[in-house]
Amino acid sequence: MKELKNSSSKPETQTEDRLLDKLIKQEAELQKLQKEKRQLQKQKDLVEKNYKTITKSPYYKYSWPLRKSINVIKGTWHSVQTAIYGSKYKLTTEENQKLKAKTKKLQKELFVAKEKLKKSKDILEQQQKRETELLLKLEEIDREALLEKVKAANEKGEIIEFLDSMVENRSIHDAKYCESLKQAAKLFINKDDDLKRLVYEKVLTGLKIEEIPEFIIRSAETADSLSLHEVASFRASLSMRARQRQLDRFVPEWMLDNKVDAYSFIDQLGVRRPWVSIETYTFKEIPPKEKIVIKPFDGAGSRGVYLVHSPTHIQDVKRSEIIQSWDELQAYLKADLASGWVEKDEWITEELVLESETEKTAARDLKFYCFYGKVALILEIIRFPEVKYCWWTAAGEQVATGKYEDDRFEGNGVTEAQIQIAEKISAEIPAPFMRIDFLKSGDELVFGEFTPKPGHYDHFDNNTDRLLGEYFLEAEGRLVKDLLLENKFTHFISFLEQSRKIEKL
Repeated sequence: MKELKNSSSKPETQTEDRLLDKLIKQEAELQKLQKEKRQLQKQKDLVEKNYKTITKSPYYKYSWPLRKSINVIKGTWHSVQTAIYGSKYKLTTEENQKLKAKTKKLQKELFVAKEKLKKSKDILEQQQKRETELLLKLEEIDREALLEKVKAANEKGEIIEFLDSMVENRSIHDAKYCESLKQAAKLFINKDDDLKRLVYEKVLTGLKIEEIPEFIIRSAETADSLSLHEVASFRASLSMRARQRQLDRFVPEWMLDNKVDAYSFIDQLGVRRPWVSIETYTFKEIPPKEKIVIKPFDGAGSRGVYLVHSPTHIQDVKRSEIIQSWDELQAYLKADLASGWVEKDEWITEELVLESETEKTAARDLKFYCFYGKVALILEIIRFPEVKYCWWTAAGEQVATGKYEDDRFEGNGVTEAQIQIAEKISAEIPAPFMRIDFLKSGDELVFGEFTPKPGHYDHFDNNTDRLLGEYFLEAEGRLVKDLLLENKFTHFISFLEQSRKIEKL
């Protein structure tokens, strides 16, 4: 299964980056040699300077008779040696043999020393490899030990003090790495654009959004070659959106989070949806009907959701179990409340949508990750006999995203017409992101619900997170343009007026 990839990971880009990396190494070696050359030149200049100083000094000038006498003595001694031993000093046979033996011994010792050095290098390499393996194991041990400390601190009632300590230690640790990465980037401020781009992109992978220095952002704004794709983050965008909701309760996508409101809006668009009961029930009041879905009035996910094919064939969606009587169902509903799976004893019923009427196959879920008129991902889910997941791109490719990797299946995918339905609905909502969920009945899509904040959105892998983050940012840009061009979102405003939510603006 493929992974979602950014355009920056093309083979030609990777080849260029390897060449640039090689160039950086060569430049570093050249700078090293130039530095050594400068140091040698300094030493040479110093020697010449000292020589000139000495030869020009009065001491050197007045010591001339003494220096001449020393040279005469040296010449006389050389003449005496030549007269006694000849023009060349000759060794006796015995002395020559001793010298050869000594040389041979030294050569042998040198060979042994080289072999020891080679073995030492091999041992050192093995030791370094072993140390790396131990460090990896140590990191895992440290992780487990840290988790144990968290549990112990909680049991002792010291969790706040422990958290303060952890936060402080991590802040110090992160600050050191952050400063080092920034310093590495600064070294290339005045380098060639291609080298600068390579180093800056590497640095960006190690920095959080708020840690990126201004000079890198400035470089990206003035140089087309440097991409800030590492900055984009779906996690960060949704987290910031949550903060916006705290500051101003009116965040458009959250106006559609309630099922009743969602149906009111979707009816204006003429999209097929299940019928739903007007009133709510306690679990004892739910009418025993066939072909209905029972679910919590204010719930999320599949907890507390039951598909009633008949009074003797009821499917528990969350537990993937079959319940065979109405009394047994009420026991399950009571257990959902007692365990906290369902918060309030308020239930609604709606139409049961099936994929196959004859086989009593529940409709599979198709969840479209929409970014103001564009679909980026589709999640296909089957829920019986066990829950399985399959991820698709809008281009029809199965992909891995880091979520549900252990529970995948080969899905059926979606059609271009189904993608267009999701994109059309998304374009009517003045928000950069909305997940639009459908049930698939045969070839027909039946609207399920709007999900402004998908559960566990932080579980996406980094590639998927960045890609969805880019979709989010592009959607914000398109949304602002449409607002400036007076796209008035008539359906959405009409929905706000009818539901009296316009008063919250």
